[in-house]
Amino acid sequence: MYEAGYLYKVDRFLVLNEPLGYIDEIFPEIPSEKVKWIKREELLEEILDNNYFVITFDYAFIRENLAERVYQTLLKKCSSALQSEVEKARKKHFPILWVSIRLGDRTWVSQVEGIANIIKNLWENFPNLAIVIDGFSLPESREGFVNPQHEATIKREKETVRTILSLLPPEIKVYDTVGCWLHESIVWAHAIDLYLAHHGTIQHKVGWTANKPGVVHTNRKILKQPLSSRAGAWERENGIVPVYVPKDYIVDINETVYRQGRWNSHPHLKNYECDWKGVYEEVLKLALSIKDERVNVPLNAENQLRSNSQTIKTMNDKMLAQRFQRLNALAKINCTAKYLEVGVFRGATFNRVNIPFKVAVDPKFRFNTNDYTDRNTIFHEVTSDEFFAKLASEYDSFDLIYLDGLHTFEQTFRDFCASLRYSHQNTIWLIDDTHPTSLFSADPDPRRARRLQKLVGDDSPNWMGDVYKVVFAIHDFFPQFSYATFPGHGQTVVWTETRKDFAPLWNSLEKISRMKYDDFLEFRDSILKIRNPSEIIKALEKATIDRESLPSSKSLVMT
Repeated sequence: MYEAGYLYKVDRFLVLNEPLGYIDEIFPEIPSEKVKWIKREELLEEILDNNYFVITFDYAFIRENLAERVYQTLLKKCSSALQSEVEKARKKHFPILWVSIRLGDRTWVSQVEGIANIIKNLWENFPNLAIVIDGFSLPESREGFVNPQHEATIKREKETVRTILSLLPPEIKVYDTVGCWLHESIVWAHAIDLYLAHHGTIQHKVGWTANKPGVVHTNRKILKQPLSSRAGAWERENGIVPVYVPKDYIVDINETVYRQGRWNSHPHLKNYECDWKGVYEEVLKLALSIKDERVNVPLNAENQLRSNSQTIKTMNDKMLAQRFQRLNALAKINCTAKYLEVGVFRGATFNRVNIPFKVAVDPKFRFNTNDYTDRNTIFHEVTSDEFFAKLASEYDSFDLIYLDGLHTFEQTFRDFCASLRYSHQNTIWLIDDTHPTSLFSADPDPRRARRLQKLVGDDSPNWMGDVYKVVFAIHDFFPQFSYATFPGHGQTVVWTETRKDFAPLWNSLEKISRMKYDDFLEFRDSILKIRNPSEIIKALEKATIDRESLPSSKSLVMT
């Protein structure tokens, strides 16, 4: 209205709330006698008594000049001490990361531990890092009245901040803005370099007004919305659209939440669990993309990391440390469209795999599959033997197959052999638990393994069984396949590529089936082919390129 020159045509401005500042201060062009502050319950009567034609402003597009007006107005409200503190922080620290706290609904359940881990890992790469922890801010109020509910919220959030601080090294500089006035919070928002925030109002403070780059985490229901329709992605002129943590790292918590005095089960309000390593990966990438032009700031982490290729390689390997991360990386190599997982249990891996069409097989799922089932996500509560005998033919073939069923050689080897019928030349297999960590963890009988572990005081939860024998069998009887094993408790990747150095070692499935743990230790290094994750990914990418360069199978003529 201001830009169109219509402000002077308005007879009366009925103002209910002014959380971002007083309207006559933001727009001094409005005569004060035209402004009337009114309670919501009095609004209708005011309109009817005066026969007003009313236009309401709800979702409005925020232009650059409006955002600047708001900022300059709020900056004047801040004390000289606060302005000085903000300016010193800008000169001394890089990057300054804004981190949000949210309690109640649509929040990260383990945010305390997750945020602390993200900050500590970021600090290792950015020694001049500073953190602004933000939460509920007191809205502007002409009466100076503080709502008791607001006070209670601030108290709870302050306790959360104290818990996070107790997990951080004291050398990390933290500015706590929870419970401050909104004008102070927004001034801090303009000082930061990037943010990590929950989806919702708390992101808008830093996204809408300060227009900073950031990472947002939220539940899977919100992530299903098109990016262009998510709040925070479109409301600001020349706005920086936040990076959303991929759904691969998110698991929704299926429970009702308490919101505004009542229990609410709306899916948009679901709380969620979040893999902090996945969040950290997004924050780190964003931090590295920010150019530091400030003086008196040591060499930033981008130059420190890029000057050492081994450091980057190590970081990439860490980002493939978990099962679902590896599967998602493998899926990108052969553009996986159809995925099969045998042995799903609680769905911790399956529900984080980001592939268009997924099939899960387990004799007894330990979670509510209805929460995840749709036409592209299928659950079969049957044994793997029954699946391959009666159901697998429905799916023709799979691009990526993950075998994590019963941890015995016989069953896993049978699953592998049965899956060959439903594969093609670009199919990739990932076989879990191929590197037992102890004599007991290699026992094919889980009850006996637990009993022996208890007798010797071994409290390790690991049980891999004798799945390692599957790798030995592939080595001896499947020369058309190459393979490599991720470090740790072992996941072996198998792909189509003839091994030029093929030479059977045992030449007998019976001998392989009778192997013991000491045999495994003797041949582990030579047979398992344990490699760093980045080396495995590189080998697979090369094999894929080599296959694509060959003539089509339809053009080959057998003579």
